Amino acid sequence: MRVFGVPILCLIAGGCAHSAAVNPQVAPTESDEALSPAAFSNPSARTQESTARDLVEKLSRHDYPSATINFDETMTAGLPAAKLEKVWSQWEGSWGPLVTIEDVHGQPYSRGWGVLVVCRFDLGVHTLSVFFDTRGKINGLYNSPAIAAANLFIDALGYHHPELADALSDAQLHDAAPTEKLAQAWSEIETGMGAYKGIRGVSDKGSYALVVVAFAHSKPTFNVAVDLRGKVTGFHIVAN
Repeated sequence: MRVFGVPILCLIAGGCAHSAAVNPQVAPTESDEALSPAAFSNPSARTQESTARDLVEKLSRHDYPSATINFDETMTAGLPAAKLEKVWSQWEGSWGPLVTIEDVHGQPYSRGWGVLVVCRFDLGVHTLSVFFDTRGKINGLYNSPAIAAANLFIDALGYHHPELADALSDAQLHDAAPTEKLAQAWSEIETGMGAYKGIRGVSDKGSYALVVVAFAHSKPTFNVAVDLRGKVTGFHIVAN
C-alpha cells in the first residue's frame, strides 16, 4: 500500500447502511481535462446548493412532481415523479422521515457541480449526493456521500485546486494535510505518473469509493474514504 505525502487515514471497511438502498440514477463520473476551465471558472455552488436543498425538502413533503422540476432530460425520463416516490419511500422506510437538513456543501467538478446534503432522519444521519450538469440541471441523485465526495475531491486535486479538496477534508485530514500539503502530495503523484487526465470511473463502496484515474503514463485506482457527512478522511492508491 502506498500513501502519498502525509500519514493519511486509510479506511477500507465494508459497505454500510447509508449505501444500502437503490441508487436511482448513475451520476456522470468520467471527466476530461478539456472541461476543466469551464467547470472551475465559477467555483461558487450557491445556486446548486439551494436547488439541492429544495429538492430534499420537496421529497420530505412528498411533493414529487415539484421535486422533478430541475431534472435534466435523462433524469426526467428515468426517474419520473411516480418512480421518485418509490425511491424516496424506500429510503424513508429504512431511515424514517426527514427531521432536518444539517448542512449543504457544493463544489464544481469537471462536468458541473456536486452537492452533499447532510440530512438527519428519524433513525440517524445520512448524506445524499446530488449532481448538476453545466446548465445547472440535476443529472444524478445518490443515497450515499461517497460518490460525490470522491468525484469532487479527486477532480479538485487533479485540476490543481487543492483548496477545494481541503474544503472536503475532515478535521483530522485537514490538520495532517492542509491545502499546501495536499498540493505537494498530488505533485509527487503527477511527477511519477504524468499529467492528470481525469476520472474514468467511480465505484461506491459505502464508507469509501474506488476511483479509477487516468494520468498521462498510468491509470491507478484510488481509495477515497468518506464519513457519513461526506467528509473525506483519507485517500491512497490501491492498484496501479
